[in-house]
Amino acid sequence: FISNCRNKVKRPEPLTVEEIRNAENKLIQHAQLSLFDKKGLPSNISNLFPFVDEEGIVRVGGRLENASVPYPHKHPAILPKGSKLSKIYFESLHRRLFHVGPLGLLNAVRLKFWPLSGRSIALKTVHQCVTCFKSRPILSSQIMGNLPSERINISGPFTITGLDLCSPYLVKYKNQRKGTLNKVYICVCICFSTKVIHLELLSDLTSDALIATLKRFTSSRGRCSKIYTDNATNFVESNSKLKKFYKLINFPDENLANYFTSEGMDWNFIPPRSPHFGGLWEAGVKSVKHHLKRTIGNLHFCI
Repeated sequence: FISNCRNKVKRPEPLTVEEIRNAENKLIQHAQLSLFDKKGLPSNISNLFPFVDEEGIVRVGGRLENASVPYPHKHPAILPKGSKLSKIYFESLHRRLFHVGPLGLLNAVRLKFWPLSGRSIALKTVHQCVTCFKSRPILSSQIMGNLPSERINISGPFTITGLDLCSPYLVKYKNQRKGTLNKVYICVCICFSTKVIHLELLSDLTSDALIATLKRFTSSRGRCSKIYTDNATNFVESNSKLKKFYKLINFPDENLANYFTSEGMDWNFIPPRSPHFGGLWEAGVKSVKHHLKRTIGNLHFCI
């Protein structure tokens, strides 16, 4: 624009690539004026091995001179921290790259420039972007109530236990010669006092299978005084098989009721549609699934 104003013959045609490159070099030179002092380049950029090219621009040194990449990639121009050019270039590139994150934005900028304190500029650019702010609204967090006394008072291991089921897994029984796959469930028992997890297999969703599982559990860990389970209806209705377990624990038959009475177990349920009441065993189920998925994969064990 300045060159066109100084010439007597005006040129109204669009700008060429060479003119844009010359204007960009002038802006870089003007932005780099703050880099120089009376003694030359400052010492805080000495680790970049800077040098001044033939156009008077301070660039990053290095050992990539023989690389078959563009010259700005090998030796990007150094931009001061508080320069207006750095801010404008970060903002324009952020919009051009469809509001990329801080790391992606910094990597894209360093293909052409090496801004000092570039990480903080990238974070500030993304943080101040209105579009990015709208796309990540701050969710309100629920204020949790006090922990129940069973969680914070000292008791024997598995005296108070939380109970939940994992998704069905396919196994083979040794007494079946045809190798038919059968569904089994993992019963996750977690101690309220020590958060220790105990796993037991549940062959099916019947009262006899549940009693057998509880007998194996109490034989190895001792008798429980209280057992807490989940009765969330949305979780129950998501699987027809788990409806049987829901009916089993909510409407126990005579065998199950007699077993609880004889063993002195108090069976308790959390409120419906309140999974956060059972966060202790839900976290245990998540840990069990996490490790089983990576350990077992698609294998079918023989039991």
